[in-house]
Amino acid sequence: YTQTDINGIIDYLSHEIRPWKPDIIVALAKGGIIPARLIARNLNISKILSYGVSFYDENDNKLDKPTVYQNLDSAKELLKQDTKILVVDDIADSGDSLVNCLTYLKYITKSENVKSCALFTKPRSKIKPEYTFDEVDNDTWIVYPWE
Repeated sequence: YTQTDINGIIDYLSHEIRPWKPDIIVALAKGGIIPARLIARNLNISKILSYGVSFYDENDNKLDKPTVYQNLDSAKELLKQDTKILVVDDIADSGDSLVNCLTYLKYITKSENVKSCALFTKPRSKIKPEYTFDEVDNDTWIVYPWE
């Protein structure tokens, strides 16, 4: 995908998200950081937080329990029950990261006012984001212009 393609995808998603009017975006590190920034710009959202979780060790072996290496504990004051939170990732592949982050956010905010967005979704994903541009085959590898 070219940057022009991505800009079109971001414009499409921003148009879909705009009526909901999220207050804060949580980017899933690392893949969701750039899409989150682009969506935030389009929607005029000034607060972006980052959440990092890993399901694999440094040798790409699946962990028994995921490791959260960047949580949102320091931002709890911003994450109130009435806050609309949009979680953004580049792709919902297995869906594990999105599910982990959404579960965490719903727990700390005591709210269901949390939605998800991924540029692309794969059929095997455990979650179908409320906002997504397209579904791609499970074996599709997407190369973004920032990689």
